[in-house]
Amino acid sequence: MFLQFLRGVDGMSRSSFSPSLSALFILMLVFLAASLTTLYASSPQDSKDIQEFTGRIFDLKRPSLGTSRDSIDASSSPSLHLPKSNHKSIYIVGDSEFTEENGVVSGNGTRENPYVIANWVIEANMSIQSPWNTTVNVGIFVANTTKYFIIRNVTVYGGDFAVILDNVSNFNVENSRFYEINSYAILIGFKCKCNNGNITGNEIAYSDSGMWLWGEKFNIKNNYIHNMSIITGTASIGIGVESNDTIVTGNKIAYLRGVDQTQGIIDGILVYPYDETVRDVVVRNNTIRDIYNVLYGEGLIIYTETPCSRALNITMNNNTIYSVSDNGIILDAHKGGIIANTTVTNNTVTMCKNRAILIYYVNGTDIVLKNNDIFNISGIAGIGVEYSAGMLILNNKLLNASIDSVELLRSSNIEIMNNTLLDALGRGVFVYNSSNVVVEGNKINNTGNAGIDLVNVIGAEVKANRVSHTGLAGIHFYNVSSLRVESNNISSTGYDGIGIYSCRNATALYNSISSTGHSGVFVSSGSYLVMEDNSIKNINWSGFDIHFASNVKIIENSISSTGHSGVFVYNSSNVLIEYNEIKNVSWSCVDLTYRTNNTNIAILMNNLSGGGTGVWIGLGNMNVSVHYNNIVGNGFGLSNDLGNPEVNATLNWWGEINGPSGAGYGSGQPVSSNVKFSPWLNAPYPAGRPISYIGASKGSATLTPQTTLILNASSTADTLVYGSGTGSILVSVMKYLGNPANVGLKNSIKFIDVNINNPSVVTKIIIRIYYRSSELNNTPSGKVIPYWWDEEENAWKPCNVFTRGSASGDYVGYVEIVITNRTRPSIANLTGLPIALGSPPSIGGSLVMPDSSSSAENNYVYVISSILVIGAGIYLYKVLERRK
Repeated sequence: MFLQFLRGVDGMSRSSFSPSLSALFILMLVFLAASLTTLYASSPQDSKDIQEFTGRIFDLKRPSLGTSRDSIDASSSPSLHLPKSNHKSIYIVGDSEFTEENGVVSGNGTRENPYVIANWVIEANMSIQSPWNTTVNVGIFVANTTKYFIIRNVTVYGGDFAVILDNVSNFNVENSRFYEINSYAILIGFKCKCNNGNITGNEIAYSDSGMWLWGEKFNIKNNYIHNMSIITGTASIGIGVESNDTIVTGNKIAYLRGVDQTQGIIDGILVYPYDETVRDVVVRNNTIRDIYNVLYGEGLIIYTETPCSRALNITMNNNTIYSVSDNGIILDAHKGGIIANTTVTNNTVTMCKNRAILIYYVNGTDIVLKNNDIFNISGIAGIGVEYSAGMLILNNKLLNASIDSVELLRSSNIEIMNNTLLDALGRGVFVYNSSNVVVEGNKINNTGNAGIDLVNVIGAEVKANRVSHTGLAGIHFYNVSSLRVESNNISSTGYDGIGIYSCRNATALYNSISSTGHSGVFVSSGSYLVMEDNSIKNINWSGFDIHFASNVKIIENSISSTGHSGVFVYNSSNVLIEYNEIKNVSWSCVDLTYRTNNTNIAILMNNLSGGGTGVWIGLGNMNVSVHYNNIVGNGFGLSNDLGNPEVNATLNWWGEINGPSGAGYGSGQPVSSNVKFSPWLNAPYPAGRPISYIGASKGSATLTPQTTLILNASSTADTLVYGSGTGSILVSVMKYLGNPANVGLKNSIKFIDVNINNPSVVTKIIIRIYYRSSELNNTPSGKVIPYWWDEEENAWKPCNVFTRGSASGDYVGYVEIVITNRTRPSIANLTGLPIALGSPPSIGGSLVMPDSSSSAENNYVYVISSILVIGAGIYLYKVLERRK
């Protein structure tokens, strides 16, 4: 009980409560408070002092009663013109003392016709002596009754208590006024509990405290408590509830003032199970405002005094609280006890100097903070949770927090869901030293710091949040393990979209990140991280920025329009970059940066396009493999620093069937030296198949109008290339190991590729391809025909201008193909032209070999007898030659 020290007092009698012989006591709350400031680095980017509420210490001490009103600042209590007393103090013990002499004006004590004490003006000057020899003055005292009675339209002023009811039931205190009371104006339950009472429509002003209730089945409605201040002790309470089955509704509590800002506690409405269980209390539709000039000034509070205290099934809803010097609403179990099955819903809280709602050392079950409107909080956070567990923070709206909207410290099993958190100068959600936290479905906009910030957390899910316009990262993690970041929409951040620092076992997937000030996802000093199926675009720096990390998987992400790289890796190991779509980046689709110690990097099955470089491997990278990627449309395909070991970049599609250019011999994306690129894919992955060459040559030449030999590749590719024109060119010739296309060509002899880098300066090219008798496969030398690969039609087609000739030495013959702007193939096809030698099929008809003269250039049509379709490439095949 609140007045615990009176429990040892036996039953009351009239004589024992006579003014000269009896004692009347009251225990006031004495609060000692302390602030604990813990300094810690919340992230590598941001540090601040985190202030933690240390709670209040309630001491059961005898109050110092009888303090003069002169100690109160006159500005807070204007002069009252009180009516003259017209009745002495009333003292009733037992039902028999409901008499006219004791102020009863009507009634017989039944439910239908209760006793009525009404219309009196009483100065509370009836003195009674307490067992501690403390004299207190009371206006109306009623004890040990069961009859129905009403105290109505009375005015009580002065003294220590206006009304004390003890061990009574079936009462109303209504439409009365109580002024200048040094302690509680109304005290229900002194030595013994009371029950079944209504306190409605009363005014309490210019006093120390409003009312205290001990018992059950009370209805506290539409009372106005205002202009209160601490007179005795160090605490002032508007309404104190130590009772079951109680409804506190429609009350207005305003202008509660302390002595100074360094001491004292003022509570608007306090639910207080001392050493027992208080259950089924509803606090709703109350207005509490202007609690000031005090160390702790709080609107609504549930406080458990001892480990045996229980507050169960408490509802606080639709209350309005504003302008208080500490917390708007607080659930405090730091001295032990349990607060459970409690909902704080649909309240409006504003202008609190600490937190709008604080949950402190609450480890009960079914704590719900829901649908509250919180704005203009000048203190630490809109909603603060410390040392607590088992809670749902749902559908709240928080605006204009001066630091963080929601702050969770040293707590566990907390769900923060579907809240709207706007315009915080700090963070939208801040979680520190906690575990098993869910942050889901929140809308967070316009924060000065990160939108969501988790530090030193074990077990967290951050999903389906919409975060935009943050001062720093959209979502930031530091030293978090067992983390899942899923389906968040993050945009317009001052720094990274998602920052992951020193985290372990973290997964980020299905997130949409755009318009960040730095990287899409930044990782530093983490391990066992998976980044999968994220969409990242319009990024100022890199899509993924990986530093000092190990065992990282970057899989199936879409990355586009970045100011630097798609994936940037620095001093990291065991990194898998797989199945990503990376395009339109300013520097490199994948950047393994220089002067680093990256090791064991696998770049597999990605689409890399529209970058300055597809893959850039700077000095210091080791054990890098690049396979099955589609690397097209970049300024450079793959660059490997000369100081590195050779990089294995086989089985990639470089944009052309004949493989990479640069250090390669094809016309696809350039590669640097120190790159193993063969075999490559002859088409984009996954349709492409491996292609390699067995010999190649390249050389530069300056063309003249006379046709001259410009490249002798006979030793590597059995080919000579002649040309004429005006300008400089680079010529490459390869001899394929097999058919480079995915369309078959029967009776093929060999496959050659000719690539000229600048065909616009070429007038004519003659390609002479030699063959050996061992290569003819029983095909007569006079039947060998050249074919070229038509990439647009995905087919092998016969060259329409060629001659045959015999040769000596290792060769038995050759085919010489003439290519101009009018032939098929034409000069425009020379930017990588697979050519096949084969023989025509024998299917009937008159076969006529083409004339070598230019007049015969277009006199033949070639009918392919059959085609085996297996992909793309150039293949020698049997054809029919029919005269037009």
